[in-house]
Amino acid sequence: MTIHFSTHYDGEIFVNSHTDLMGITYVGPTGLLKQLELRAGLHTEVKSDVEREAEYLNAMTPCISGTMFENAFNVDKIGVAGKLLGWRDNLIMAGWDGACDDQKAKKLTILATIEESFHSSGIADAWVKVRDAYKSADMLSDRVDEIVVDCPWSEIPFIVQDTLDSISKNGVKVTKKVLENEEQAKLDTSKVKVVDFPDINDAYEWFAQIESMPEDSVVINRDNVLLNHILYTWDKPLVHSSLTQTNPQLLQFFKLGMSIFSRPLNIQNLISYLQLPMSPIPGALRYKLSKMLLQHGGFGNKTKREDGEVRDEWEQTIHEFEFVNKEGKATPQARAKKMAFLSPIRNDYADGISKDELMGYLDSLNKWAIGHYADVDLAEEKKAQLHELQTFISSFKTSLQSLSGEIVQYSDIEKLVLQIYRPMNYALNQTENGAFCVVNDIRQVATPAKTILWLDCQDEDGENDSYDFLTKYEKEYLCGHGVKLPGFANHLSTARKEHLRILSQADTVILVHSAYNGTTRLGEHSMIAEVRHTAGKLPTCDRNSLFPMVKTTEKTADVDRFAPVAALELGAIDYKGRKESNSSLDTLIQLPFNYVVQYVAKLNEPNEEQLKNTHITLGLVAHNFFEHIIDDGKSDLQLMRQLTEDEFDQRLENSIDATGLIMRLLENTSSLGEFRIHLKDSMLSLIDIMEHLNLTPVGCEVSIPDEYSQKKLELKTIGDFGARIDFLLNDASGRYVIFDFKWSYSQYYGKKLEENTAIQLELYREAVKQMYTGKDVAAVGYYMMPRKQLITSDYDEISGSKLIKHVDPANIIVPLIQQIKNSYAFRMDEIRRGHIEEAETVDIKDIDNCYHAKEEELGLCPLSVTEKTTGRGKSKQLISVTKESEHVFNPSKKLSFEDEKKEPCEIATSHAILKGRLK
Repeated sequence: MTIHFSTHYDGEIFVNSHTDLMGITYVGPTGLLKQLELRAGLHTEVKSDVEREAEYLNAMTPCISGTMFENAFNVDKIGVAGKLLGWRDNLIMAGWDGACDDQKAKKLTILATIEESFHSSGIADAWVKVRDAYKSADMLSDRVDEIVVDCPWSEIPFIVQDTLDSISKNGVKVTKKVLENEEQAKLDTSKVKVVDFPDINDAYEWFAQIESMPEDSVVINRDNVLLNHILYTWDKPLVHSSLTQTNPQLLQFFKLGMSIFSRPLNIQNLISYLQLPMSPIPGALRYKLSKMLLQHGGFGNKTKREDGEVRDEWEQTIHEFEFVNKEGKATPQARAKKMAFLSPIRNDYADGISKDELMGYLDSLNKWAIGHYADVDLAEEKKAQLHELQTFISSFKTSLQSLSGEIVQYSDIEKLVLQIYRPMNYALNQTENGAFCVVNDIRQVATPAKTILWLDCQDEDGENDSYDFLTKYEKEYLCGHGVKLPGFANHLSTARKEHLRILSQADTVILVHSAYNGTTRLGEHSMIAEVRHTAGKLPTCDRNSLFPMVKTTEKTADVDRFAPVAALELGAIDYKGRKESNSSLDTLIQLPFNYVVQYVAKLNEPNEEQLKNTHITLGLVAHNFFEHIIDDGKSDLQLMRQLTEDEFDQRLENSIDATGLIMRLLENTSSLGEFRIHLKDSMLSLIDIMEHLNLTPVGCEVSIPDEYSQKKLELKTIGDFGARIDFLLNDASGRYVIFDFKWSYSQYYGKKLEENTAIQLELYREAVKQMYTGKDVAAVGYYMMPRKQLITSDYDEISGSKLIKHVDPANIIVPLIQQIKNSYAFRMDEIRRGHIEEAETVDIKDIDNCYHAKEEELGLCPLSVTEKTTGRGKSKQLISVTKESEHVFNPSKKLSFEDEKKEPCEIATSHAILKGRLK
């Protein structure tokens, strides 16, 4: 048997088709180690990097005080442990025995002290055992004829050199194929061709169009992940690729699982924790909990339940869920087993987390991983991830012991997690049949190739000297004790010679250079510079003349688009109607197309299953806070004031827990701080308004009709109607007063009252009058929470105060409630006929019988439009009328958010599913 060895042969290599592979094997350092261990009867249990780092941390902790590493160690313990362990392994590979008796060699002294108590085996330790075994006996000569070293001898770590020397002395021929000191001849540039592309994606698309390449061709490319994306779109066979920057979903359970101990709790991590495809928490329960969090923005309000216990929505969801055992029976034991993964989410860790509790959680997670690992039907890639998950758990438990005390802070946990959890290498795709041979490094070309296509010949990978941490004195000390440290300058020179040597063996060399990767400028590769220097100029060529290319024809596809139209004719619709609300009626009047899509066709907006944005969340938290202060105040304004002053912080925290957990994210700290100030003042200002107007609270979030009654509210013409009033009050005469809360600074709501188009308030007024017969509604208004101001047409302003802003409404011939009913009848007639008015981006000035044309005649609610005119005074003429729509996504229009007066959440867009618009 003949073994070909190179430091670059671990993984994919190129071997030409003329090579006789009978009795020949190609191996890198890992492959050679396994071959030698097998034949010597050795087995070293090599632990993972993260496990070894954790054990190295424990070994170094007693040795670090007073050393040069102490400050860095206190900041990032496991990071320092990982760095020093890397130094240690490199020194072992260079022949270091782990000892140092010279105090002047400070770093070596520290490493030697740690070495006395560190006993975790890695690759370097396995090589030491193999080297010692082959020095003492001949174990290969009867089974291996020759070991051919295909790389420069100086590129091999000393301990491997020493092993090969011992094998040679014991009778096995070791051939150094690459001469070390011979100067490499210049590259024959007559066989070199350079191809330029503006972007690396263009280069990959060009490669995807190559139909065939000459026999014994090899492609050099580092980023096969990106290359495979392009090949996939061209329906071409995929090449072998490893993901070096990936987070397989199952492995995220370690990172996300540990995040549930964080305080404040990160709601985004919590939702991700619940939505992972594999989890010890039952899937049905995870779905319910994550959906509940998305709906409420938090854990929901605490409510007295039918059994007399007070639970919020989160607790109630878990309480109602049946946890079953393997036999499908609901048992307390099954519940307790799964609650190990849920209980920490709501536990109070203000003073830190108990180590015992952490260990219990990790043990439960490990047992779950072991149970699934034994599942024969589980995919192999998931088993690999489960194995790594167990490794993470083991490493964390080991590292946890190095933290002092029985209580740990989450900041310490987070540091350990970020060090232990690392992107792992997983195969994205195995090479498919018909794919070209692609290797990541030119030094993986094991036998001469006729054609070398270097597909990403730009931006070289940076290399570092593995021994640059040593001082000159420390290097001299090591050399005096038999350690062989490679020279970095010699390594760079040798690498250049290797590139030239392998390229020179080919008949044709094609170097593909790309200028950019997206917006990132790519640097020039040294081989391009070498060719330019040798040839005087780059031998560029026509890219499509190099290989037979796949024939492609350019064609334009006709894409159906929504063209601007006045109306859509859909044919008769047998629509029975629905229980309307103020929002649905407003949509019906202004945007009937949206109404049809959302309420008739029942196509929901695509963003319903997302967390609300921060501005909307602030409004939800404010509503919740106001509701509980008002309810607990029991109509006593002084008690409300006292609750606001004395219990503000705790009540705000409760409201954030119920509806606004996203506000606890670090990036929302400043917004939350400003919100605290405004919220307290806003509540006190509302109490001042109630005192001035002599109003008594009835309740917040008042449902009309009552949600527990069977009674319906029927509005004439409209039919079944429902409302949920933010704040209902009584005045001194027993009449009702309605306030609608808005967390907004916008002038939009005041303008509605001025123009007498506040449909929401008018519908609330009508609903209250009909539900509570014999009672009148004295006033309605918008309470603008952050402005601490009530906007109303029914109360006068307070002299010297801004608490109330009085608005004089415009005079209208037809009462607003009648306009709403007329508009409803008009739109419903259109919908049932299948005539859906769209009229967005269309001039509707001269369209007969459209809603806008019939406003005055039929007494309809005014349609929001933009009018364009020309001239002034008597010569003023109306040019066009365009219906105001929610903002259209228009790439050519520059929108300055800095100059926009409205909050982002107040700039919605039209229905996203069918109009391709943003929301």
